[in-house]
Amino acid sequence: NVTPSFYMRHFHSRYFWWDNLDMNMIQQIYAGAKINLESTRTQLSAGIESIQNYVFFNKQGMPEQKSGNLQVINARIKQDVMYRAFGWENEVAYQLSSDKSVLPLPQISLYTNMYLKFKVAKVLTVQLGANMYYNTSYYAPYYEPATQQFQIQDEVKVGNYPLVNAYVNFHLKQARFFVMGYNLSSKFVNPNYFSLAHYPLDPFVLKMGVAVTFNN
Repeated sequence: NVTPSFYMRHFHSRYFWWDNLDMNMIQQIYAGAKINLESTRTQLSAGIESIQNYVFFNKQGMPEQKSGNLQVINARIKQDVMYRAFGWENEVAYQLSSDKSVLPLPQISLYTNMYLKFKVAKVLTVQLGANMYYNTSYYAPYYEPATQQFQIQDEVKVGNYPLVNAYVNFHLKQARFFVMGYNLSSKFVNPNYFSLAHYPLDPFVLKMGVAVTFNN
C-alpha cells in the first residue's frame, strides 16, 4: 500500500493548481520469475502486476486516480554472444497494459549492440561497433514542463523507428575517449523520429568525448 505523493495531492503554481484530498491508497501486487543461464549468457524473466487506484496525469495535465484494477504483463529475454573479439548483446521486452488509455506502453521494445573489441600494441583497447534501439508505435506520454510530469495524450503516436548509432571507443590507461555517429537512420528512414510526443530526436550528429581518471 502506497500513499499518493504530496505533489499528487497538492500543487500550487501559476498555471496548475490542485488539492486532491480524497485520493485512496495505491495497492500494488507483483508476481514474477527470472532465470539466469550463465553458461549460455541467457536471461529470461516474466511477471504480472496488478495495481489498484492507479494515479496518472490526464490530458489536461492534472492528476487523476483510476478506479478499479490495472494489470500489466511483461516478459523479457536477454541473450549475449561472445566469441574472441566479437560481441553481440541483445534484449527484447514484451509489455501489455490492460488499459492503454491510462497506462500506454510499447508492446515490443528491443536493443541490440554488435562490436569488435581488441588491443593495439597491447596497451590501447579499441571497441568498434554499432547499436540499435527500437519499439513499436504507441501513444507515448507528453512531458509537461510546468509540472515536470508526463501526461497521457492520444494525438500522435511515437515509435516504429530504429535509432541506429555507430561508435568507436578507446581506452588507454586512465584515459577513455570515443567517437559516435548518432542517429544514422535519420539519413535513410522517414525523418518522423520522436522520443516522446512533440519531442523529436536529434538528427544525425557526430559526437566526441574524453574522460580521464586521476588517481590520488
